[in-house]
Amino acid sequence: MRSQKISFTNQHDIGLAAYLDLPDHGTPRHMALLTHCFTCSKQLKAYRYISQVLTEHGYGVMRLDFTGIGDSQGRFDDTTLLTNVEDVIAASDWLTTHHQTPALLIGHSLGGIAVLSAAASLPGCRAVAVIGTPDEPHDLHRLLSSDHTLTDDPARRAITLGGKRFELGPQLLDSLRDHNMTARLAQLQRPLLILQAPDDDTVSLASALRLFTAAQQPKSFIALDGCDHLLNREQDARHAAALIVTWARRYLEPDTGTVQLMADHHPGKISVRLGHGHYLTSINAAGHVLNADEPRSSGGGDLGPSPYQLLCASLGACTAITLRMYADRKGWPLDAIQVILHHDKVRTEGTGKVIAADVIQRVIELRGALDATQRQRLLEVADHCPVHRSLHGTITVNTILTD
Repeated sequence: MRSQKISFTNQHDIGLAAYLDLPDHGTPRHMALLTHCFTCSKQLKAYRYISQVLTEHGYGVMRLDFTGIGDSQGRFDDTTLLTNVEDVIAASDWLTTHHQTPALLIGHSLGGIAVLSAAASLPGCRAVAVIGTPDEPHDLHRLLSSDHTLTDDPARRAITLGGKRFELGPQLLDSLRDHNMTARLAQLQRPLLILQAPDDDTVSLASALRLFTAAQQPKSFIALDGCDHLLNREQDARHAAALIVTWARRYLEPDTGTVQLMADHHPGKISVRLGHGHYLTSINAAGHVLNADEPRSSGGGDLGPSPYQLLCASLGACTAITLRMYADRKGWPLDAIQVILHHDKVRTEGTGKVIAADVIQRVIELRGALDATQRQRLLEVADHCPVHRSLHGTITVNTILTD
């Protein structure tokens, strides 16, 4: 992705800093605004990974620093939830003037509360996604007002996060105590996606579920299994971003979200859909949904198996199923089957030209008290599985272009 630092001012003439991330090629199809967690900043690695995934699928992304955080001006101890909301609106105004109105708002933790509160004031916002966001900031208020070091001013508190000291003014503490999230959700009137790690030790699963219960339809909830609050692992951040991309497509690209898949009407058939993303593909195989993609080396996002990997998976699954059926029919002690496959293009020279041949290496592991004769017979059976026979036979593909 292409990244650049930008700056603009909010309604109080305080300078705000942000990164603007754009796709490597072309004009963004949609703009997204990403807001950070409490005392985090736009430079958190997880946000860069999230932005990379979004830009790979045609988004432009602004990663914003709230007032007093990161490279933005102002004093953090003078901020409130309201100033965060004002910063979101200022960022949206800048994007609208210089690019396009952000259609997707993404907020992490306390940043989620900011985008949920700002969305109703942004007519161009069409969907909101939050990660690790509490239903009410009351718990954070209690934590900050009772368990941390006092400053010289009894109305202020000081905390140390990531080795950095932050002073909290009474305005922020009061806004955390008084904020009414239920009222904000009633005003949202936007599709909402809530992503929450069940093992998050900062925002509880129960809090996220209460947020989901209080929200109005349309709404979705996805558990981020094995993730922490800050999405510290790259694969966790990318996974969360991929889920957001897939979910948002239904609302930002209604042509792909409302057209029913062919497989829904014709059981046994497969429907494959690809929009403007590079190259995340949605597959509905007779009601079973999965994704395909290309590796990053080929311009994709590596968010699903490649087409050739799916081909190998088909052969591997057919091999294992055929062996299981045969062994069960014979009553042989076959406990487990593992099939490992790899596809490659092998180029050979012949008759004055280079020929590229497809080669699939298939390694079969059989576990169980099988004798040598049984193992040899199962090896022979593997070459007769239906997909294997199709690959070695004559395949006719009839292609029809429809309106």
